[in-house]
Amino acid sequence: MEGKGYYAGGIIDAYQPLFRTIDSLNHVGASLEFRSEVMKTQWEQLLKTIGAPLPTKATYYPDVKHITADYLIASIDHAFMLRDSLKWCRRLKRTLFYEYILPYRVRKEIPHDWRTYLFEKMTVLRNNSNCENSKELASLINPYINTYIETDRTLWEYPFDFTVEQLEGMGACPHRVSYTVMAMRASGIAIATDYTPQWANMHGGHYWGVYMDNKRQIPFDAAYQYFGFEYQQYRKFAKVFRTSFKRLSCEFPVHDDIPLRMLDRGYDVTHEYTETTNIILDVPELYDKEYALIV
Repeated sequence: MEGKGYYAGGIIDAYQPLFRTIDSLNHVGASLEFRSEVMKTQWEQLLKTIGAPLPTKATYYPDVKHITADYLIASIDHAFMLRDSLKWCRRLKRTLFYEYILPYRVRKEIPHDWRTYLFEKMTVLRNNSNCENSKELASLINPYINTYIETDRTLWEYPFDFTVEQLEGMGACPHRVSYTVMAMRASGIAIATDYTPQWANMHGGHYWGVYMDNKRQIPFDAAYQYFGFEYQQYRKFAKVFRTSFKRLSCEFPVHDDIPLRMLDRGYDVTHEYTETTNIILDVPELYDKEYALIV
């Protein structure tokens, strides 16, 4: 639990009326275009009146002080229920189960019973699909999620996580991945989250899911209309990281020359996506920084 926690209160509460409005529009069947326009307009108004939603404007609650024993016990019991009752979960290596099924959280979402909610939501797919393995079930769950969670780019600027019920409607790439990871883990499927903070040849970065079993790893775009991954066809990877529940020691110190997005990261798995090698460069004499990011 060390290093885990969540944000609540402050600026998060101030933005909730916007999300309640979007949720109401979603429930009455408003189009994505209309909801996105409302989101963009009200978002800009909030930026002007109360400012950007920054972590410094909310309260951080460490899990070690605020997660209850009952919550952890219920989460652990549910995970082992999956292992006992689902054949594909029983087959998983212990290392995969412990890292990609057992953890009680995925990101920094407020503690809530996401396992039970999503286990029940996916019941029909599990029971009626005649799936022989977890990959077959994952290939059904992913496009199903796509039918009710759509992409909204404005929410890229929102640095906080949602509960699963809040996510059902629209979200940015990291939110859609988070929901998909929780949905599949709640059905005993081992799923990791990989991301690149910056493409080598394009602006911005991307998050995606990685299906895992004892023999293979399959990257896929979460909450997409099919179970696949197309970005390697036209985007170049610079660095790719895999988030981990285990706390990792960072090889870089906190330093003004190093972007924060390079510090809060997981395992470096770049070699799984592209050829990598160590390089040696001569540093110009006039270069006055201690560190440099090479892409």
